[in-house]
Amino acid sequence: MCLTRELLLSNFEYCPDTGKLYRLSKSRRNPNPRREVGKTYGPSCKYLQNRFQGKLYCTHTLIFLILHGYRPEQVDHINGDCLDNRACNLRPATHAENQRNKGLSTSNKSGYKGVWFNVRKQRWIAEIWVNKQKYYLGSSANIEEAAALYRAAVFRLHGDFGRV
Repeated sequence: MCLTRELLLSNFEYCPDTGKLYRLSKSRRNPNPRREVGKTYGPSCKYLQNRFQGKLYCTHTLIFLILHGYRPEQVDHINGDCLDNRACNLRPATHAENQRNKGLSTSNKSGYKGVWFNVRKQRWIAEIWVNKQKYYLGSSANIEEAAALYRAAVFRLHGDFGRV
């Protein structure tokens, strides 16, 4: 069966203020006609997921379909909080756009996105990825200056999906 907005609305209720998704119970034994659904998964971000009609779906994908009537390639959490499924925090995105909005990697040692230390040159290097291509932004002996180079470029090159 095809996943449609109407099918979801007949099985779920969405609260736009809290971003929570509730399954509507059709059981006579259940005194509570709705219950919050979604279990967390994922190593770092802890997305919510739901099983519906034998398939596993990300909760934010179901919510986006309820709100807008279609499923985009990916759904991006604007503020980076994977558990914040309020309507104002969800937007359609391509895979590349979603990657641009990622936070700081756990393997990052500089503490700044797009900045790394070149041991041979003894300088902080600022770089950014755009359309699968790495661009050199500059270098500095000062880490804050290198971070400023990245900040100056990120919103110009990544637009609304830029994150520092």
